[in-house]
Amino acid sequence: MKIEDRNTVRIGIDDFASRVLGKFTAIKTPLMGKQVFQGENAIHISRNEHKASFLSPVSGVITEVNSQVNQNPGLINHDPYIDGWVLNLYTINVYGFK
Repeated sequence: MKIEDRNTVRIGIDDFASRVLGKFTAIKTPLMGKQVFQGENAIHISRNEHKASFLSPVSGVITEVNSQVNQNPGLINHDPYIDGWVLNLYTINVYGFK
C-alpha cells in the first residue's frame, strides 16, 4: 500500500510476494465503485492452476483499477511499484486503524 494523498491509497503486490509466487497469468479485482473492507480479500491472482488472494490493508471504495495489469498480469512481476499497481482506493481511514 502506498498513500497517494490524504484519502487515496494505491494497493498492489510487493516484489517479495511476486517473486515467491512466480509470474502471474490472471488477476481478478472488484469493479470500480465497489467497497472493500480491511482484512477481506481484494485481489485474486492466478499462476496457471494455482490461485492466491490478497487482503485489503484498509477499507475504502475502489476509484481506479489498473487496466494494464488486467490485460497483462505479468506486469506485476516486472514492475510492481510503478506500473504494476492494482487498485486505487478512496478511504477516510487512510492509516488502516479500525
